[in-house]
Amino acid sequence: MIKLMPCKHIPYCVRCFGDFKKTHEKNVAKVQAENGKMEAGEPLKDLPVFACPCCRKPIEFAGSREEVRKWVEDDYMT
Repeated sequence: MIKLMPCKHIPYCVRCFGDFKKTHEKNVAKVQAENGKMEAGEPLKDLPVFACPCCRKPIEFAGSREEVRKWVEDDYMT
């Protein structure tokens, strides 16, 4: 199972999360392509947010229990 951080929801198995992430990446690429075709002065579209499907909070990190534990305990100040 994949745990989403920081909301801590566990909505996906590994395969389904991979599909969810690929769909998000395709959506981002589509918006970037559309923005690249915009005329000068036109407002650019916002990029899709990689968000939890349960609570819609942005996903900072997603992984297995062990990966999440390592991410949470990582001393990023060193």
